Amino acid sequence: MRLEQILRTRAAHLDTIQLLSATIAKEDENKAKLPAQDTRLKDLSVKIAKDEKDLGELLPKEKKEEAERLAKVQVALEGKTKELQQLRLRANRLQELEKEYSRLRGSWQKEMENLQELYKTCGLSEAEWSVLAPAFEPAAKRIAIFTAAKSRVEELVNTTTNGTAIIKTEPDLSKWSLKNLQEAQQSLTQAIGVEKERARKHTDLSRRLSAAKQERERLERELTELRGADVRRKKAIDERRQVYASVFETFVEEQAILDQLYAPLKAELAKEGSVEKKLEFYVRRRVDIEGWVKRGEALLDLRKAGTFRGHGTLEQAAAEQIIPAWKTGGAAEVATAMEQFIATHMRELMAARAPDVPLQDLGRWLFSTDHMNLEYGIRYDGVDVSRLSPGMRGIVLLILYLAVDQWDTRPLLVDQPEENLDPHSVYEELVKYFRSAKRRRQVILVTHNPNLVVNADADQVIIAASERQDPTSLPNISYTSGGLEDKATRSEVCRILEGGERAFRERERRYSIHRDLRKG
Repeated sequence: MRLEQILRTRAAHLDTIQLLSATIAKEDENKAKLPAQDTRLKDLSVKIAKDEKDLGELLPKEKKEEAERLAKVQVALEGKTKELQQLRLRANRLQELEKEYSRLRGSWQKEMENLQELYKTCGLSEAEWSVLAPAFEPAAKRIAIFTAAKSRVEELVNTTTNGTAIIKTEPDLSKWSLKNLQEAQQSLTQAIGVEKERARKHTDLSRRLSAAKQERERLERELTELRGADVRRKKAIDERRQVYASVFETFVEEQAILDQLYAPLKAELAKEGSVEKKLEFYVRRRVDIEGWVKRGEALLDLRKAGTFRGHGTLEQAAAEQIIPAWKTGGAAEVATAMEQFIATHMRELMAARAPDVPLQDLGRWLFSTDHMNLEYGIRYDGVDVSRLSPGMRGIVLLILYLAVDQWDTRPLLVDQPEENLDPHSVYEELVKYFRSAKRRRQVILVTHNPNLVVNADADQVIIAASERQDPTSLPNISYTSGGLEDKATRSEVCRILEGGERAFRERERRYSIHRDLRKG
């Protein structure tokens, strides 16, 4: 529960990194387009200049005044056509905005519902939640806004296209409608009086020239956008670096919370004896280097000459700059190490990229963190509990349980705790814990070890006997019980338990019971 919010934050950061990686890849593609589009614009400008010259030559020289007027009308017509295109684009964008707003509003409402469900135990009232929720105007107001905006655009489109009656002497042609300008163009062309074939050529060339100029304007806008790729790319890279550092901040936060959760246990163990003090709880960052390298190599053509030729070269390069930071570095150190790794190797990584691998996949791989996670566990005397022998591992876990669970008074049943242990370890490590535990709870042991039976001060010994009367039937199991001071019980224990007589002598010495077990 304590980690839930941190893990959600980390997942959100990782999604952001993926989006930023896609943005950076797109800006790289934009930079690559720039030279070709620049050349295309220059070629188009040359063609437009030639067409303008040809257009002027189609008109009679004696009609200079009408020709100049026609040229101005054509310029105004191009501007009006562009204006109309922008209005139609605005109408389309309005429709998109209306749909996107509806989607966003629904998304916010769903997110708030999820948030309320997730944090319902916080005890906030409905009124308090309503204050936190984003405020949306009533549906009627929202509809009215979009309806009015679309009506304004429709009215502008109509006015721009058809306009109203104009005075022919209006000097500002930009105030004329598209229809007015088209009529003026047609009238001037007729007034100039060119023959039919030249008029057709003039019309075709005018249309082609108008389309070329619109294309030039589009290219100029696109080039303006492309020339900003470097700035946007750098901004996305800086943001990705910050978000990448934030991912590791969540690892640090997660580790701090786990340390807090284990702190009382560590404090409790520190009060105990030397054995407990050998117990150590740890939280550490685990990095799957092999998995990260394998995914990276799948994106590269390892046959190409260069730094990343052949298997293992990628891991070697990463080991020098980034792997140490992954394992032990803080958020800033990891971000700096990744930045240095990219600065050193990105050019060669791009050169070694397999032909069918999109560029953005490299960024996604480099800034992935699914090869890292936190793991926590127990060490005993500096050795991870998973690497201890089965017997020693059992001792450690049992000691941990008995040492920590000081307030549990329920009966405790343990089946053969001495399994896989030598007698010395049983005596040195386990006996004292069972002696301590029996003071506050009933402890029931199933054992074949005399050290546990005798030295753990068993109050009652139950001896089980199994006899099979018939090979085809189940055995009969019988029980006898008594204290170790009881002669019959003592004899049975000595008969069953390995080393029993020696164990009983130790028991007698501690309790000053001077009897000769061999005599009875």
